[in-house]
Amino acid sequence: MTIIEAIGRVDNIKPNQYSETDKIAWLSHIDGIIKAKVYDTHQGEVVTFNGYDENTDVYNTQLLVKAPYDQLYIHWLSAQIDLANGETNRYNVEITLFNTYLEDYTKSYTRKFLHTAPLRNEFLF
Repeated sequence: MTIIEAIGRVDNIKPNQYSETDKIAWLSHIDGIIKAKVYDTHQGEVVTFNGYDENTDVYNTQLLVKAPYDQLYIHWLSAQIDLANGETNRYNVEITLFNTYLEDYTKSYTRKFLHTAPLRNEFLF
């Protein structure tokens, strides 16, 4: 999914007053987190990510998470809109859906690539 596809889908299902620049920043924020917490903690694909801004080619830049898990971007943007609007109940629904997609994606990625975090040695006394 490209940046503009995610923004367009959210704008179609949740009309809002927020700018494309706001939504690009929200997408940049979540892809930064995904890179740090998923890609950078696993052996596998080398993913470079320098963030998105108003100079990013929104028509050709692919977001980091691919189908079928890319729906997490729709729920992420929807949650950010609801949060900015102070719509707590709607935010809670959207962020829960986002977290479900992100958790499913992380599990899928972990099954595919070895997790590189050091194992903890725990002793029972």
